Amino acid sequence: MIITHPKYYTSEGEITADELVELIENNFHNGHFYENINDFIISIYTNDYNPFTDCEEMPTLLSFSNRYTYGVKELESKEGEIIEINKDNFEDLGEIEAWLIRNDYIFKPFEKYEHSSLHFTLLNSTCTPLQCRFDSSIGGYLVMKKSDLRKARGVKRLNQKLLDDEFKLWQSLLNDFTNYINGWSYELRIENQLKGTLDYFSFTDLEKAVEFALPILNETSEARAS
Repeated sequence: MIITHPKYYTSEGEITADELVELIENNFHNGHFYENINDFIISIYTNDYNPFTDCEEMPTLLSFSNRYTYGVKELESKEGEIIEINKDNFEDLGEIEAWLIRNDYIFKPFEKYEHSSLHFTLLNSTCTPLQCRFDSSIGGYLVMKKSDLRKARGVKRLNQKLLDDEFKLWQSLLNDFTNYINGWSYELRIENQLKGTLDYFSFTDLEKAVEFALPILNETSEARAS
């Protein structure tokens, strides 16, 4: 439930970065912050954007986790058959990768590091050293059919440069997914009663969000009226 608070600052006084940080930290409840500052409504809420399911033309996250429900457990073969991909149905990771190759998938394994929170990192191969022998494991694969990748990127052939760029994107997606799965991704929205929504900003760093918001919140009354 979002609670509307009274106006915090008037146009006669600018709010500082430290004051705004303190205001947000003290009034962020149940995934929401809502405040009227200098006639601007600033709202912050947890962003539930999942980069693997909420955006088209992205790879599929194949998960080996039995504890968490993210990702998928099944993939489609070239013949259209749905196959459950896990360590019980295959002898080892090499056999899983052989199946992915036979069925025309581009793929990369990823590391899952779990220690009070979850972190995901793209690996070059399953032989890449993990961060921690106790808390890290091969969490699964990011996969994409070659035909889907060619169509998504508008090319007829997949060369190494395109694949290198694609894997950089995949690591970026895993970074976003790490923030999403841990509830570290937020969206800040600034509105004015007369002008409606003025701007919004997705962030994981509160200081950067405050840096973005301050120039708007501290506009003079003359500037806001224009």
